[in-house]
Amino acid sequence: EKALRWNPVSSGIWLEYAEVFKCLKMTDELFRTTKELFQYAYQPEYIAKCYRNFGYCLIEEKKYRDAVICYFMSLMYDSESMQAEEELMYIRETAGIEPALPSQEDIIRLCRTYGIPSGPNPEVYDMAYSAGQIMIEKNDYRNARYFLEIAYRLRPTDKNREMLERLKMN
Repeated sequence: EKALRWNPVSSGIWLEYAEVFKCLKMTDELFRTTKELFQYAYQPEYIAKCYRNFGYCLIEEKKYRDAVICYFMSLMYDSESMQAEEELMYIRETAGIEPALPSQEDIIRLCRTYGIPSGPNPEVYDMAYSAGQIMIEKNDYRNARYFLEIAYRLRPTDKNREMLERLKMN
């Protein structure tokens, strides 16, 4: 808590804080803390971890089908996560549910039902993208690349990729 008072927007600190609640099996607090953390997360790995935390809470409530959706959402941001894959295997073995890729409707329903964000905070993306644009205007290409790489990792669009490729020439 002290670290959060010092730096209340640090995703790393929020993740560690949430992990305490996970270890203590305080799923309501873990869920609440993870939702708070989500608004500051700017690294895909952190977003993936948030979805895994949500999935963990849902497993604890025996809401396995909804947990499956969370783990697939996690894999959208960290496709190499062994943790998400292991949790999907756990659900298969424990609940006898064959995890299947969720539909867009399933994701929307899950997010609405539990108040889970359906992707990165748009304000975080906008800040990274805007900061990158400002750095380009100032001919500060190193920092422009830094911010635009964050934007690209949050939204890997062709526009963002092309902008990064142009910056590599500077």
